[in-house]
Amino acid sequence: MYHRTSMSAEERFTRSKLAKIIHDKSYIEGSLLESKITCGNKNCKCAKGEKHPVLYLAYKEGADRKMLFIPRTLRADMRLAVASYKEARKLSHMISTANLKRILRMK
Repeated sequence: MYHRTSMSAEERFTRSKLAKIIHDKSYIEGSLLESKITCGNKNCKCAKGEKHPVLYLAYKEGADRKMLFIPRTLRADMRLAVASYKEARKLSHMISTANLKRILRMK
């Protein structure tokens, strides 16, 4: 590993941002899928065509793809957790690219 002073300011900033996500935020690997359903109640507005919005988390467990229903009370938190994971993945890729460039320069 290289000392932080040998890294560019951009790489130091990227590493710092990634560390903050890892240490301070919840993050979840997956995708959010929105859908609309009918509840089955004959007197409900969804029986007349105005369906209820629902949210699912699609994630992988081994080779299997799973779907998890997200209750309304957790939707905002789940959106933030998935967005945090995507940001962490992007930052990790940027760090990896910087490391690869450093190694290629040493060759």
